[in-house]
Amino acid sequence: MNKLLFLLALVITSCSVFNQNDFVKDTEIKTPNINLQLRYRLYKTGIDNFRYEFYNLDKLDTIEVLTCYLNDAPASNVKFTISEHIDTLIIASNYNLAGELQGKVNNVNIVLNYKPVNR
Repeated sequence: MNKLLFLLALVITSCSVFNQNDFVKDTEIKTPNINLQLRYRLYKTGIDNFRYEFYNLDKLDTIEVLTCYLNDAPASNVKFTISEHIDTLIIASNYNLAGELQGKVNNVNIVLNYKPVNR
């Protein structure tokens, strides 16, 4: 009986259904001068904890570029600003999501950094 309960508990705790994060939204990031179809997905991972997954759509393929986390703050307060410089796309956030992250897609450098809001 103890072995059966142990096996049942092991199956339940290892099942990915119980560890899934709640999907919140999928948003396009407009890049007028750089030919990318960049988007991010937002997932709720706990109370006021979120995960951002930045990815690029390339024909039928999805390429993950960056992943960062927001802890102890509502995601509705996070704003992104986009700027372009030659072959670099800079995504600035008003919250410090990860210091500075870098990725590359189709010879385009993608940088995510923190830019505090001027008050």
